[in-house]
Amino acid sequence: MLSNTVKRHISRIFEQALSEKRKRLYFNKYHTGRNITEVSLAEEFKGELKEETIEQAQIDLKDAQLIKVNEEPVLFIAHRDEAWIVVHSSRIEDDSTRRKLGDLSSTKGWLVEAWIPGDTLDEIYEDYSPDGENVNLTRSWDPYYLYKRESKVPEEYQKYYSEHQREFSQQNVEVEITTPKWRLEETLDNAMTPFLEDKSETESSEFTMQTTPEMGVSSDGGSVSATQSSVKVKESGSVTHQSGDIGATFKLVDETAERSQWVYELFDEVAASYEYKDNDDGSLSLTGYKPPQIILFEIPVAFSREISIKLSNFLTVGQKDVDLFGVIGNRTGKEFTAETHIPFNEDEYDISITGAEDEEKTAVYVRPTEGSKAGLVYFYHKLQQKFNPNIEVEKVDEMPESFSEEE
Repeated sequence: MLSNTVKRHISRIFEQALSEKRKRLYFNKYHTGRNITEVSLAEEFKGELKEETIEQAQIDLKDAQLIKVNEEPVLFIAHRDEAWIVVHSSRIEDDSTRRKLGDLSSTKGWLVEAWIPGDTLDEIYEDYSPDGENVNLTRSWDPYYLYKRESKVPEEYQKYYSEHQREFSQQNVEVEITTPKWRLEETLDNAMTPFLEDKSETESSEFTMQTTPEMGVSSDGGSVSATQSSVKVKESGSVTHQSGDIGATFKLVDETAERSQWVYELFDEVAASYEYKDNDDGSLSLTGYKPPQIILFEIPVAFSREISIKLSNFLTVGQKDVDLFGVIGNRTGKEFTAETHIPFNEDEYDISITGAEDEEKTAVYVRPTEGSKAGLVYFYHKLQQKFNPNIEVEKVDEMPESFSEEE
């Protein structure tokens, strides 16, 4: 959650933007592989944003940095482990610069967008949007597909791939609905097929946010009467304050973090950990080691040649919006092993792909030899987004011993 001190700083720093009509305040969330105290953000982004002036500014706030882009503030806050919130306003007039500030992960490889699961995003607008107000909802299904030039199809499946290319082609579907909140369920039923309803997840929603008096938070951190704010929230965790009282938007920024915390708790203490001691000669000695736990992701999709080929690509060449790379180890028919990396924080996973429950499901076993909660959340998110949103997760004792012979 944002502390009252942080909220006061934001209100003061962006006071001019908040006082002007039709000025927006953007809260963008990222996972990061770097410590905010160990990087000069003005230097990092000086060449990337292509503005005339980017300079470091002083701020009396722990674990934060303030830069100015053409005299307008951009505040970076390390609000929890491996996570930043970047705040800027629409007073930055250049559209290209605003777009880049809203998508810094496309600029720096050590940043990736955070994630709010679609179900959690639905809960937020259901709880905080008044029934009489309109809700603008975007839902999408963006399954994994193979680029023709970059796909790595196993040799034994080349013939199958050439004869079934439609199954590997791009099929993104997006549905946008604007309706009064009280009619949203009926409108969704009319707009969505059963297949798309099962596969799609909420990607963003735009609505009037209202807090009750006991939940209201004023811009100076104190309690107030009920407040309203027009907001937009995306699955990336970004929140846009569009109009109204900033206190309501602060509450929503807190809610997006707290309500999505469960997905991070899935991966508590899963990765390997190391303990070292400093020697007199300046070297380090390993004094403790905890091996990684193994995670099983069960995809409710029959284990077939099609999903085997797609997972091969997913784990080794990624996609434009899937930041993974790796190599295939052993392969026996549809089953295979892989070593996969996430560049932004150098996570490394040993992975085995097999069938589960008479091959009615696909099992993805992951052992994070170098890992982080943020990296595992990112991996889980992309599996859901590209294969099926209804993936089951559990910790298991061991990887599959060997692959069965394919008939």
